Amino acid sequence: MPGAEGALQTTTTGQIMFQKPALDALFDELDNRYAGTPDYDQLLRDAHLGIALSDAGREYESQVDDRVATLIATHKTID
Repeated sequence: MPGAEGALQTTTTGQIMFQKPALDALFDELDNRYAGTPDYDQLLRDAHLGIALSDAGREYESQVDDRVATLIATHKTID
């Protein structure tokens, strides 16, 4: 598991999961880029779905908007 500032946590099954700092950064970036756009609500829903799928070790890229998939991939990298 990364240090106190780490964004990810490894579960007992070896799956890497998002932690609060990474989630906060992802949603801050989503807000900064897309808040006020017509598709913002859908992007938020996609972000929640994509994060859940990612944390479960399942493929999410084809199930969410490409913009959200990029943010998830960016914020899930290990520091």
